[in-house]
Amino acid sequence: MTVCRWFLINRINQKGIRPEDQPIPIMKLTADEQAIINRRYPELIKGNSKE
Repeated sequence: MTVCRWFLINRINQKGIRPEDQPIPIMKLTADEQAIINRRYPELIKGNSKE
């Protein structure tokens, strides 16, 4: 069974309609949120690292 992480989708997918609703860059997400993304899409984290 796949569990959808709507909280994470909502944090990333901001439309910018209100000033506080700005998109959040992947590297500014918490370590836990980045780990969730990294499990499924490791190239997104690797491609956005500051290395």
